[in-house]
Amino acid sequence: MGIGPAPGTEALPRILVEPGRMGRRYWRWLAVALLLAACLQLGQVQRRADLIAYDGPKYVNDAHLLADGEGFVGADAWFFSRVRRESAIHPPANALWMSLASVADWRSTVAAQRWQVPLGVAAVLATALAARQVAGDRASLIAGGLAAVHPAVWSYPALVMAETPAQAYTAAALAAMLRWWRAPSVLWAAVIGGSCALAALARSENLVLLPLLAAPMVVHPAVRGRWLPHLGAAALWATVLVAPWIGFNLMRFQEPVLIASGVDVAMAGASCSNAFEGDYLGYWSPFCRPFNEVQLHPDGTPMDESEEGVLMREATVSGIRDNSDRMPVVVLARIARTLSIWSPVALAEFEETEHREAPVLLLSNLLFLGMLVPAVAGARQLRRAGWTLAPAIAPLVAAVLGAAVTHGTTRYRAGFDLAVVVLAAVALDAWLRSRASGQRAQEAQA
Repeated sequence: MGIGPAPGTEALPRILVEPGRMGRRYWRWLAVALLLAACLQLGQVQRRADLIAYDGPKYVNDAHLLADGEGFVGADAWFFSRVRRESAIHPPANALWMSLASVADWRSTVAAQRWQVPLGVAAVLATALAARQVAGDRASLIAGGLAAVHPAVWSYPALVMAETPAQAYTAAALAAMLRWWRAPSVLWAAVIGGSCALAALARSENLVLLPLLAAPMVVHPAVRGRWLPHLGAAALWATVLVAPWIGFNLMRFQEPVLIASGVDVAMAGASCSNAFEGDYLGYWSPFCRPFNEVQLHPDGTPMDESEEGVLMREATVSGIRDNSDRMPVVVLARIARTLSIWSPVALAEFEETEHREAPVLLLSNLLFLGMLVPAVAGARQLRRAGWTLAPAIAPLVAAVLGAAVTHGTTRYRAGFDLAVVVLAAVALDAWLRSRASGQRAQEAQA
């Protein structure tokens, strides 16, 4: 699968082009790419100022409640049912980040949208640095430029949902993993663990990133037999960041909740006949959920989210049992939606239900599909040079797993979008080098 070193490669991977050849020009052009990223993201925020929906308002209100000292309580339950109860519908990273703006009294919707932009720019920076580890300065600038103009990057801050922080932390983990593979160190292993933990605290399916990125540490030729400190550092820092949240959840809910209780809601919303056929095949349907209001105990007291989660899981099991013959088709449809294998045009129009713009979605889908061929070529080059493909495989597995378990949406592949950018940049840089070599050979013969 490309997790470990390619057979016959040396102990350390071959760097396709050593970074640093461009000198200061590299940093100036990288700054231009980051400025472009910031302008495109802020421009989209300006276009979509105050136009948030789907989960966006919940994230904003959760951040306000955190800043007001209310803790992690359910904004929807409070504002719609006037019930104050503990909440873990979403992992905490996005609400925590946005609460910093709320603390500073930047409480308007457009302020929350703008506050996402630094993380969006950080995602572009991390993507560029990831490419630099393997293929040098020009590949890094290509990756930074592609990430800056990619609609799957600049469109997310305006939504104020979890995709922007998930992209930033996932890209950081990928860059750290490539840096570690180039020259293994315990420090970079710790950075991998911390970045994976933050990515999981943004989107819960990213829990799979750490084991998939840590596995190659065991087989790297340079640390074979001495991998335990590296693996331990990654696990330690991941635990330090994730364990407090898990422990907090285990103490405040009646039923076990680890990262997020929203997975029960998502599964129930995609587990009935409406989501198993027709237009909603592989997606979720508002008609699938057994309820949308706060549920009450027989004595009239409200259930907490974990208790409602039990009811949601029962509905999920019932829906799957009643449509068991459709499950293989449904799972494939979910994955096809997530990877834009579904009709890109139809998919873009359909995902407008998440209050995203169809033209932007279509452009994002087409760019993603267009980069797959060079990305495969880039992956082959890296394997031949002794690099692990775990940084590309891990976010792909996270996307596919999230879709297979819940429903298909292109948002689930937010991290994988950036991995594809890195691989495509490697291939494009190799093509430019090959073309330049050919021209020099022709000039020498002339």
